[in-house]
Amino acid sequence: SYILLDVPLPNEEFINLSDKIIVVTAYDEVRINRIMLRSNLSRENIEKRIAKQLSQQDYRKLGDIIIENNGTAEELNEKLQNLSF
Repeated sequence: SYILLDVPLPNEEFINLSDKIIVVTAYDEVRINRIMLRSNLSRENIEKRIAKQLSQQDYRKLGDIIIENNGTAEELNEKLQNLSF
């Protein structure tokens, strides 16, 4: 079985407890547009929040598996369905 967590600021304790880390990344512009579509946050507010998180490059360094999520939800779902451990 698996436990899925959305962790914007992973700490060392979390990392050490994890058997596998799957990092799902997207271009910043894609992330900003998605957040703007689902919330009332301004672009400036979103950019400030993203700036407080790890960079996409730093997230990638943490991951055992990296998944690019710049497409549709269906494309992401297909990538997730094809994962094997």
